[in-house]
Amino acid sequence: AADHQLIIGLDANVSKVPKNGYLDITTFVGAARKAGLSTCAGDDPEELGKKAVTTFNCRTYLQTQLNKAVRSKERYEKGDRNPKDLILFHETQYEAVAWLKDNTGQCTFNSDIPFPTLRFPSDHGIVAGLLRVRPR
Repeated sequence: AADHQLIIGLDANVSKVPKNGYLDITTFVGAARKAGLSTCAGDDPEELGKKAVTTFNCRTYLQTQLNKAVRSKERYEKGDRNPKDLILFHETQYEAVAWLKDNTGQCTFNSDIPFPTLRFPSDHGIVAGLLRVRPR
């Protein structure tokens, strides 16, 4: 109904590139756009694959799920670095004014540091957006 507002914070679990068994960012954005939804970080899949990366996970051989373990020297090539966390909104109701991501707890994102860390215990970055209500 017209009096309902839609904002969704989502762990979309998408990958930058198509991989067997995983939803890729291009397919995800296409489906969102078809439904009239936008993201706070923009709607260009190529740009989202670069600027909206919110994970950098590298399991060690001491953790469970050994099939996901990555050698330290291979962390940049084989670590999980994908744009998984997005804020969606209906494009007729809002427009994105600002967007940020954080993996430090200090409103900054360091793309060179795998996480979680002792200072940032989550394996996903925090995302925040500022939306402006569109006039009716």
